[in-house]
Amino acid sequence: MTLWSIVWFKDKFPYERSLTFVERAGTAPLDIRINERHEAWYKEHMNDGDDSQEDDHPFTAEMMGDVMDKLLPKIHTIRTLVIMVDTWQPALVVLDRLRDSYHVPERMERFELHRTGRPWLWVGPMPEKDDSLPPIPFCNRRLLPRLTYACFNGLHIQWSVPQMSNLYVLDIRRVPIESCPSIYDFRDMLKESPRLSKLALDAAGPRWVFEDVVEVNLPPIDLPCLATLVIGDFTVPYAIYVLNTFTAKNLIDLTILNMVGFDYGPLIEHLTGRFPDIRVMTMYSVQLGDSFQNKRRIIKWLQSMPKIEVLKIAQLKKTLLQHFLEDANVWDETADLLAPKKPFVPLLPKLEILEYQSMTFDCVSHLVEGRKKIGAPLKRIYVILPWFAQMKVEEKNWLARMAQLYQLNPGMPNPEELQLRRVWTKASGIPLPYLY
Repeated sequence: MTLWSIVWFKDKFPYERSLTFVERAGTAPLDIRINERHEAWYKEHMNDGDDSQEDDHPFTAEMMGDVMDKLLPKIHTIRTLVIMVDTWQPALVVLDRLRDSYHVPERMERFELHRTGRPWLWVGPMPEKDDSLPPIPFCNRRLLPRLTYACFNGLHIQWSVPQMSNLYVLDIRRVPIESCPSIYDFRDMLKESPRLSKLALDAAGPRWVFEDVVEVNLPPIDLPCLATLVIGDFTVPYAIYVLNTFTAKNLIDLTILNMVGFDYGPLIEHLTGRFPDIRVMTMYSVQLGDSFQNKRRIIKWLQSMPKIEVLKIAQLKKTLLQHFLEDANVWDETADLLAPKKPFVPLLPKLEILEYQSMTFDCVSHLVEGRKKIGAPLKRIYVILPWFAQMKVEEKNWLARMAQLYQLNPGMPNPEELQLRRVWTKASGIPLPYLY
């Protein structure tokens, strides 16, 4: 029966082959993935700013309803359910069927529902205002004792539900602030998930409370098992607000992405000293003003994370990368000003692995050559496809002379990162997912 347990719905609707596999699995645990994203449709209707009807999408609400009607009788055997769609209607059908079903997903450990269309907007025949449609309670508030992985992307649910507890992973993306969980519901999810190992908040998080945290008696929630944190698409004040809701001294993997439109220097200052055990740092599209104050902030931040081994970057400016070539002794408040100047000590002394995409060769070569000049050369460089395929031969040859050069598929962890996660998993006993 294990042969049929992992089912990727890669055939076309009505999925005769995939549904046959589901039936053949019998009572074995099922891992199901359905991907109905259509890149051509998305480019035509979403990327050009056209808020036209969604009802001409190749995958309709009726199709999703037919699929869910066939899956629901087996829902008690489904262990993993990952569904990706472009539009609102089929996503709402999934939530609607799970709410109204008499069958209980008692084995479900992982649930992901992604609406990958235009963020936040409601287009086509659906209501224009999000508040005109009541949020749907996930699985009608049933207790799901085995659920440890929950991801909601581009939609919202009724967050005050009892089964959002004992999670290993909480992943919320692209939810308008008025539809996000209240600060109290968000804190309850954290408090009720003491073994939470990954928290991903991308353009979503707890609703803003304007009162001071101390005044409303909301001390930060301690998350001792949190290993991975992803934050993105926040304003500076909101990012600081979110970070103040919890502590995570044992964090080993930090991702900061899509922080643009503001000077995020104050956020860097707020991060300083919070996560001293970071091993993997990811920075995608982070905007910082070129100022003496920000230079001080960034260097002190990097000083506070001396255990970083893996750096993953995308769409960063050379002025920001320059800080990775500075002296760790700069702005050492404990230093005696009258004592002889200390010898140069590179920041991030354990950094040996670089992974990048969407970076000009000029910026990358500046960082790679600079690390070698300061006595802290990189050992391996991973370039994400298709960026690797677009590089010139002489660029590849130059990087290969500076370090071991590899190409890497998008979304896959590099081997060193994978090993770090294995070590953490073995020590903690908590499975750590690899996909963002």
